[in-house]
Amino acid sequence: ARSLGRAPHRVTVAVRQGLSAPVARSRYVAQVIDSPSPWADQAAFRRFLLAEARKYEVLLPVSEAAIAATATLRAELHPTRLLMPSDDALHYTLSKYHATKLAQSVGLATPPTVFLSDGSWPDGHSSDDLAPLVESLRSLGYPLLLKHDNYLSLSGKYVRGSTQKVYSPLQARALLAELREQRAQVIAQTEMPGHGAGVFLLRHHGQTVLRFAHERLHEVPYTGGVSSLRMNCHDDPLVARSEKLLAKLDYQGVAMVEFRKDQQGEPLFLEVNGRLWGSLALALHAGVDFPLQLLRCALGEPLPTTTPDYPDGLRCRNVLPGELSHLSSLLRAPSVPLHRKVGAALEQVLLSFDP
Repeated sequence: ARSLGRAPHRVTVAVRQGLSAPVARSRYVAQVIDSPSPWADQAAFRRFLLAEARKYEVLLPVSEAAIAATATLRAELHPTRLLMPSDDALHYTLSKYHATKLAQSVGLATPPTVFLSDGSWPDGHSSDDLAPLVESLRSLGYPLLLKHDNYLSLSGKYVRGSTQKVYSPLQARALLAELREQRAQVIAQTEMPGHGAGVFLLRHHGQTVLRFAHERLHEVPYTGGVSSLRMNCHDDPLVARSEKLLAKLDYQGVAMVEFRKDQQGEPLFLEVNGRLWGSLALALHAGVDFPLQLLRCALGEPLPTTTPDYPDGLRCRNVLPGELSHLSSLLRAPSVPLHRKVGAALEQVLLSFDP
């Protein structure tokens, strides 16, 4: 909102009913309207889009639930421009299952992976039907990470994908039985020590318009997840891997390609997000304006002849709830020694005094 409102464009924000969102009080927002939650009720959100979206020149769905709903209405929302990936690209950006297969096909390293289901599950409802899938997990060993993609539940909720740590075949069988009922797409992977890293890209007409890289200094939970403290960097090999992946898709628009660097610094592909990302503020502070350039691409306006450079070492911190959640996850971990917990708490205090 700040990026586009400064341009200046007239920005209207749709905020879930009952949500007190900071963006609703932004000086760069001209209007705020209430919307149903695309996570809680996809049908109601689609009706909302049909009633409201065509009043505007451009629609930018931000969450994956909003993107999924908008994708079902592409023809009906014409001539409003939709700033989101194509249906072919969404096949990968909304699915770790398919994205991991794609990454492996272009030579990117991934954690050891077992592909459990693409949404086609064995017929029947007996837990015995899942025995071959549970047996296939033996190659990874326990504990392992069971990851399911977003899915539209029978009740109309768009359920966010999640990663669950599994300690035994019995627990794996129980989780797979639940996911079979929802026809979810599921993979299992070995948990890899290390830290997160990401590449942000904007592609238009087969060319990269913007590129940006960052590493995660703090994550939620502390063992790996979304970043609460991140630092930008230049990582040409990682950018090249990411561009190779998106070029395979002939990808158009913005994307974040996410990796986990193991203890030797080797990047392992995790997923590709076809939307604006939670650490967008870091790129904006560094002068790399993804929302504005994305809009200019859609409107056919002149684009920069070269991708803008940026200084290394800028840090961006999400204190509430990010950093507090990071610290909480670390303090509650029984395997973390006391001296590390005390050091982490002290670090949070010192960071709060660092301008």
